[in-house]
Amino acid sequence: MFEFSFVCDALDGWFARKFNQVSTFGAVLDMVTDKCFFHITPILFTSFCSCLSLHFSLNVVLNFPLFLLDGCLD
Repeated sequence: MFEFSFVCDALDGWFARKFNQVSTFGAVLDMVTDKCFFHITPILFTSFCSCLSLHFSLNVVLNFPLFLLDGCLD
């Protein structure tokens, strides 16, 4: 699933640059959707496999402040 997302994101960026469709809004939206995907996917995995629940829950809780501050640190 992550590989498919990576390929789609790379193609999206390539086509945007090739056809001169680059915008600040698009760049920010792309970053937000990537972060949401990579933070929501582990939560969905925990609903299907309880053995991963503790690991992913701790990962999300510990990394969430970094997720919120990431835009401020760039």
